[in-house]
Amino acid sequence: MKSFAVVDVESTGFGKNDRIIEIAIIIVEAGKIVQEWETLINPERDISNSHIHGLTATDVSLAPIFAEVVDEIASLVNGRVLVAHNLVFDARMLRQEFERTSHVAEFGSGYCTLRATKLSLARACEAYEVTNEDAHRALTDTRATAELLVKLGPDDKDLEVAKVEVVRMTSPTRVLCREEPLGNDELAGMQTVRKPIPDFDSTGYASSQLSYAEALYLVMSDFTITESETDYLGEWAQAVGVSEEEQVEVHQDYLDQLVIAANRDNFISPREQLLIEKAAKALRIRPPLFTPAHADTVQLIVGLRVCFTGSATDFQGKTISKEELAVLAIAKGLVPVASVTKKTCELVVAADEASMSGKAQKARKYGIRLISVKAFLEM
Repeated sequence: MKSFAVVDVESTGFGKNDRIIEIAIIIVEAGKIVQEWETLINPERDISNSHIHGLTATDVSLAPIFAEVVDEIASLVNGRVLVAHNLVFDARMLRQEFERTSHVAEFGSGYCTLRATKLSLARACEAYEVTNEDAHRALTDTRATAELLVKLGPDDKDLEVAKVEVVRMTSPTRVLCREEPLGNDELAGMQTVRKPIPDFDSTGYASSQLSYAEALYLVMSDFTITESETDYLGEWAQAVGVSEEEQVEVHQDYLDQLVIAANRDNFISPREQLLIEKAAKALRIRPPLFTPAHADTVQLIVGLRVCFTGSATDFQGKTISKEELAVLAIAKGLVPVASVTKKTCELVVAADEASMSGKAQKARKYGIRLISVKAFLEM
């Protein structure tokens, strides 16, 4: 009997230049879920469809980029039948990401639960009595699809397995999940299913530390360590023979990785600082010292040249475009400009302060003040 890799992705859109921002993979064998894995992904570009999946640039700013998790994803998918609800879309997004990282990927025929049921995921869940309480979240959508797969029970004789180039990982994979819990106090779902197994080529950590790091990275996927997770880490450290000093070293390395991720755009936002401090508290180590971000206050004085990038929502949740923001700016005596340059722009307004749009990145490069749409509307 073949093994199945059930996948769901959330993305910035549906085009060739769009990127994955969240992915979950569930392994199903002999009709049972045996492994779960999920992470947010920093798409290194703007996110313009937050109203669909609820994710913003701020939510994914500290997440790993796809290249940092590609080997983990490849190892989970390779040699298994790829399954998704609307397989054409999920496989295409995955293939595009693999191509960007120069990984050879052939997904074979796979199995599509959308094609099998001819129903949307919500309707299929109703028809087959499957619960999906949080639609458009990768892990819950994948769990629902995995349950559909089990209930449909397809004949796997003619289903081709995926063939994806797998590179032996040199270290554990850092993941980041949404902050809101899934409604249980277990080890964040995937931790209860996936037992950390040391299997890395590395000259840094000892093998016991690598095993402990794998466990820590999974536990820290939500930046918190609960009592049960503390017990879990303690038991695991004792089982693999990691001393307290070695634990502190792994904790510090994890925090250092967060700081590096936050500083990809040469700017650590107040939100990123708070999350890093939260992580440091959970890890019981001293947080880094940050220079106060944007100590100066923005004043919307008449004649201020402002550039808008992307679209966002107002306080009522209604989509507000760049053109509408420009009309509002003109009414207040501001001067909208089309591009971000050192000489012609004094303020950039983006969907949120962590925006990865080209204009937002230019603003940081040139030292031009950048604020969120909500902050702009409040002013």
